[in-house]
Amino acid sequence: MRWDPHLPPPSEQPGRGVLYAADTLAGAAAEAWQAARRIDVRTGDPAVVRFTPKPLRLLDLTAAGRFLIRNGTAASAVMGSRRECRRWAAGMVTARPDLDGLVTPSTLTGTNVVLFAAGAAKVPREPGLIHRADDPTVHALLRRIAEEIGYGS
Repeated sequence: MRWDPHLPPPSEQPGRGVLYAADTLAGAAAEAWQAARRIDVRTGDPAVVRFTPKPLRLLDLTAAGRFLIRNGTAASAVMGSRRECRRWAAGMVTARPDLDGLVTPSTLTGTNVVLFAAGAAKVPREPGLIHRADDPTVHALLRRIAEEIGYGS
């Protein structure tokens, strides 16, 4: 994935995990079903999960965050090659072990929150909400989202 902090070559690297989350259900759906561009609420038994982590220390890489421009690059850099973004993530985890993760623009819609191992450890064991995606109410929401973002359902 784009912000994977593992160092090459591929190997077991405790403390270098990553968890991707979205700030909206539309963003999560767009990301989860982007390959087929069709929201499928049955295959793989998908679920909608919401959680509220303990306070996080996140580096804001959105244009509004201004970190990138202050550090000599453009906001578009976060949409650059996956290889480069992975290199940045690996460097951040090494240089800033106090950093829980990143806020990044989604390549599709909304904002993503990328949690490194330290941030993922702040996610509660029990979610605040969990519903199967084929639950009638959730399915209705996902159908509406599919229509809004141009995905099939």
